Amino acid sequence: MEKKFFQNKIAILVSTLVMTLCLAACGEAEGITEEMPRSGEETYSQQLQGEESISRNEVTYTLSEEEKVKPETVSAPEINLPNFENTTIPTIYITTDAGYGIQSRDEYVSGNMIYDGKQYDASFRGRGNASWTRFAQRSYMIKLDEKESLLPGAVKARKWVLVSNFMDYSLMRNPIAQRMALYLNGVEYGMQQMPVDVFVDGKYEGVYVLSEKIDEGRGKVDLFSKEEYYPYDASKATRYGDLNNAEMAEEREIADEDVVFFFEAGYDLFDSHTYGQDQFITRHSTTLILQYPVFETANTPEAKAIQRYLNDMEQAFIRKQNITDYIDLDSWVDWFIVMEITNNTDSSFCRSTFFYKRPGEKVKLGPVWDFDMAYGNYGLEDTTYNSWCTGEPCFIGNQNHWMTDLLACDEFMLAVRARWDEIQGDFLDHMMQETDAMGQMLMASRPYQQALYGRGGWDSTDTIKRFITKRYNWIDSSIYMANFNRNGIPYTIGFEWDEDGNGQIYHIDENGNRIDDGGTLPAGENQLEEDPIIVNPIFEQEMEIMDEEAYDE
Repeated sequence: MEKKFFQNKIAILVSTLVMTLCLAACGEAEGITEEMPRSGEETYSQQLQGEESISRNEVTYTLSEEEKVKPETVSAPEINLPNFENTTIPTIYITTDAGYGIQSRDEYVSGNMIYDGKQYDASFRGRGNASWTRFAQRSYMIKLDEKESLLPGAVKARKWVLVSNFMDYSLMRNPIAQRMALYLNGVEYGMQQMPVDVFVDGKYEGVYVLSEKIDEGRGKVDLFSKEEYYPYDASKATRYGDLNNAEMAEEREIADEDVVFFFEAGYDLFDSHTYGQDQFITRHSTTLILQYPVFETANTPEAKAIQRYLNDMEQAFIRKQNITDYIDLDSWVDWFIVMEITNNTDSSFCRSTFFYKRPGEKVKLGPVWDFDMAYGNYGLEDTTYNSWCTGEPCFIGNQNHWMTDLLACDEFMLAVRARWDEIQGDFLDHMMQETDAMGQMLMASRPYQQALYGRGGWDSTDTIKRFITKRYNWIDSSIYMANFNRNGIPYTIGFEWDEDGNGQIYHIDENGNRIDDGGTLPAGENQLEEDPIIVNPIFEQEMEIMDEEAYDE
């Protein structure tokens, strides 16, 4: 016991001296005055008082022989803002063991986090695409050592997300959109989110959104019942027998209605993907990246079943027939309303769009994600906001995908109208109250974000309220028009293939007439030895237009 106690004291002493030197160097680099006490200077003398406790960075530990030493009391570590006062949003203090901050998107660094009066052992890394490579305020991933619920209504989990607000001067676009989804409840999984002030190794990094991480699993996007598992994973195989038997694996056939999947629509700037293994594309979709399952090899029977289902679903969209054979209409309608109210052209199957299917069920959309460029904050869109943003041609990059087809489908739009009848009495008032409440919470923190990044003050609560009201009023008038006020819609784009696999593109006008004015496309690589796969030409144009644009995961 005495030997271990002595070793612990030596280890903490060395760690404290290293952190002192690191933070002193950081203080010089950041222009912190000499009058500010360096980390560990005042608290080190307290380490020698008594033999039962040691204090470092104002956090008191009780010594024990256990490998993980739990905090007895917790208070904030030393920070670089001597004038920082308690704000009305929570504060997260991240301390890395090395003291150099979070420098990598791929490698975790260990440390701890103080949040809401508790300390958590955790590791941290960067996340996102644009928010990691191009924003002064970077996004982070938190991985707790043990599962915890950090937000009211959220399940216990190890992984949590700190979303940068660098592009959102209001600091509330994401959490307000999540509250819309939670209120409408047709989108099955609304993400719990909360604005927080964040310090990393004593340095203030601004106002972030603390969020649940989108993931597959219990209490998240739950793809399986407790009684039945689908055989993508041998450890979960109870329905189709022993998948370790190679002969059975080759012979099995998966009924299309039994496929299960969880996708994100949108391209990834960092990770490579293999078609038919963890990535798919249809004739009329952007890149579809599998979140679950990820197959070890491409074009397995399950992978082909998923591809068939997606192709059949897409054909129903294009033909405007039998769409409810494939999709959960309530989910798609509520997702559509959230995207339209916020005018989220940055998601909406352009990127950061999630959808999933359970065995024997239909495809659901959600959770909703990525709204920092919504509410009129996107540079490549129609600034009149007098169009349906998810599928109209006037919004760059957001036409000619599945929502374009559904926007042109009267059955879908009539379902939107029926849902609008249900919510229109209370929805706007509720969102005004939510926005006001969040604006009040953020008021004390906005000056700190503004001082740090030169942004975050002027794009106010009223800006968000005005935008929501404007979009609400436009939808409220448009949804009852004879043609739903579709500008350039309804129409759709279809393909017809000859025996060599070459495609004739044609349009269907609002009267159902075919117009052969779309040109032709050569056959693509035959990935599944079935129909040829064609790269969407409009998506290619979008990629050229948005060559410098990136997105958050």
